[in-house]
Amino acid sequence: MIHIFKRKGDRHTCDDHQGIALLSIPGKILARVIASRLTSYVKAHGVLPESQCSFRAGRRTDMTFTVRKI
Repeated sequence: MIHIFKRKGDRHTCDDHQGIALLSIPGKILARVIASRLTSYVKAHGVLPESQCSFRAGRRTDMTFTVRKI
């Protein structure tokens, strides 16, 4: 994992950086396979509660938007 400065804010604050994973092609394929298997397991067993919108496909991550619409 490599941390890259977002070019705004303070360079010494961790919140102003983003992480990028530098993986080889086989590593990216393996990560994709593991992620898809975990996603299918979570969907089948109902592990995530309804409040975890950002971890579900087709759901928005902005809960403020949802509250305003209600």
